[in-house]
Order: sequence, then C-alpha cells, then structure tokens
Amino acid sequence: IEGAMGEYGFVEFDPKSGQVTHVQLPDSQVKPVDFLDPSKTPELLANIKEDFGPAARFQEITINRDSAWVKGTAPAHPAEVRQYDYSAAKRADPGFANSLKNPMDEKSGPQDLFGAGEFQVYEAHLGELLQKTLDRLRLNEGKIDRLTFFKQSPFYPANKKLLLEIRCQGKGDDGRIVYEPAGTEFDLVGGHPSGPVRTTAPQMKSGIFTGADERFTSPDSSKKSDKEVAAIFKQWNAVMDADAAAEEKCNATRWGELAAKGPVSPADISKEDSRQYRLAQRDRIETAKKCLAFLERSKTKSLMTQLMATSEQHGLDQRKFFDLDFWRATIRRMTASNELKKLNEDHWEEIGRDGFPKEGPDLKPWQQNYLRIEGEEKMARDERQRIRAKYE
Repeated sequence: IEGAMGEYGFVEFDPKSGQVTHVQLPDSQVKPVDFLDPSKTPELLANIKEDFGPAARFQEITINRDSAWVKGTAPAHPAEVRQYDYSAAKRADPGFANSLKNPMDEKSGPQDLFGAGEFQVYEAHLGELLQKTLDRLRLNEGKIDRLTFFKQSPFYPANKKLLLEIRCQGKGDDGRIVYEPAGTEFDLVGGHPSGPVRTTAPQMKSGIFTGADERFTSPDSSKKSDKEVAAIFKQWNAVMDADAAAEEKCNATRWGELAAKGPVSPADISKEDSRQYRLAQRDRIETAKKCLAFLERSKTKSLMTQLMATSEQHGLDQRKFFDLDFWRATIRRMTASNELKKLNEDHWEEIGRDGFPKEGPDLKPWQQNYLRIEGEEKMARDERQRIRAKYE
C-alpha cells in the first residue's frame, strides 16, 4: 500500500495457511530503536543468529544506534560475502542480498571469517566492557557510538582472533578500545586514558606498533631502512584502498549515481534513497577516520618524507592525502552531510511540503539545528576545497 510522499507498507501471507509471515510498516508507524541500548543489543545479536543460521560465517558485524549491518555468507550465497542491513523497520533477509558488493570484501579468506559461536563469548560481559570503555577513555560527555566484531583489519594484519571494537564519541573528541575474547585490551586509540596503556596488538610489519607506548613516544632511531618504508607504504595503500572501496559503495547508490551526473533534486529521490546513501556514507566516514589515524601515528609521521617520496616514485600524486587537515575537513564535511540527511529523513513530509529550512523568525528547534549543521558543512567543504587547491 502506498501513501503520501511515497510512503508505503505491506503484509506478506502464507498462500496455504493464510497466516501473516512478514509485515513492513510505513516509516511513520515505525518505532525508533536504539541497538546500543543494553537491553536491545542482545536481542539484535539473537536475531542475527536466527536469521543467518548456524552455518553462516561473518566477516564483520557493526552496530550503530539506529542501524546495524552484517557482512557475511548466508544459505542463499554460501560462497560470497555480502552485506545485510538491520533497522527499526526491518530485519535482514539472508535469502536476499543487496547489489552493493564491496570489492575489498572479496579479498577476505576463510581465516578472516567467524561464526556465531565465537562472538557469543563477548555477550556475557558486554555491559561490563561498555562501561569499562567509557571509564577508560574519559571523554567529555562520552557515549558509546559503535560496536564492531571483526578479524580482518589493515591495522592488525597478523591478527587471528575475533576482536570487538567499542568506539566512543565525546564532545569534540573520540576514542576506541579493541578487546580480545578474554576481555583484555588489544588496542587503544584516542581519548584520555587513565593509567598506562599496555596492549597486546601484534606489531605491523611496517613498524607502526614498535612498543606498548609507541603511540605516545618518538622513534628511537633516525635511520629508516628501505624495507621499513616499503612496508609502511604497502599498509598505507591498504588503508587508502579501503577508503576508495567505501567511496565506490556511496557512488553505487541511486543518490550517488544521480550526483555523478549533476545536482540532485529532492523530487528525484525517495526517503529510502537518502537512507541508503546515508548508511553507505557512514562507512566512508569510518574509512576516512582510519586514514587520518594512520597518518597520526608517530611512526608514520617519522617516515612521512620517505612515504611521500615512495608514492611519487610509483607515479601517484597523493600530496593532498598526506595532509592531515585534508582528512579532518573531509570527515567534518561528511559527518555534517550525514546529519543533514538524517534530519531530512526525520522531517521528510514537512520538508516536502514547505521546502528546506531558511533563516527567519519562529524557527522550530530542528530547523535551527538544520541551519547550524548546514553552516558547518559549508565551512568544512570550503576548507577542504582550499586544501585541494594547494596541490593542484
């Protein structure tokens, strides 16, 4: 059934018994859900196990507040890693996969996948780990922002364990702690950690992790071997490839395809088109943060000159990508853009009727917030363009 502003819903019935097998409510009838609520996260994980079955193998499970996605195999596609989404409106259907396949996912092997039985070990003390992360990072107004279960990561190429990353967002700052199954810290980045940082993360061949406290100290030696530079260049390319793959995922959405041809009119897209792009853009924000984090490592900074020279020797003009301010502006711009799309979706009918918010008296709180974020997005976009212009 379709209603105003393209809103729709449907009910599926078993043709033999007449019993209801699935209900898709209209967006206006969907109750918001917070998947990071301590009472909702176990329910979501239980649904994932039920939906995918005991034979499924997962590459990554990522849980945000209003959405989650699973990268893994399913009975319908046992040999392929595909992405399946969860939201307040629907659970994933492993019998049907979206067509947005990430090229980076195809590079994973059986050693990079895990089963439902492996992430169950975290469930018993998940609440304890969440609180420990908040206490440990000591962020101003810190809140849990994302949970990710994974084995494969360009930052931990030698890892073989299932890890859990808990990411926090604070006021003007963020941080993350990666835990191993025993509940011990595997890695810690950002925040203002209390006490010494002693992680068990394996060293990367590039030498990015050369000691427990390397992220807080300067390199001991000024002599850098060609082998060391070549290794860190390889790791940098892996991080950049992941960012490029996330950008391709954004471009593959309907909004992305239209944007490649010119300005996108609100009449050209649906609320679901906006949501699909927004979720894909979140992946892109995360890969951009990883690029910035890579450049912020003390070891990377100490090898920056050699790294840039190696890039030029390979015929790559990556000068702007080595500029930390470029990534900071990119992240701010995309984050603001993502927040604007969420506000747009939350007030879809009102915007469709009255147009986008404009300056004036008697603005509603959400309209004031929209204009504020719109200003932030423009400032970040202009700054990013100025940085790009320096290298053109």
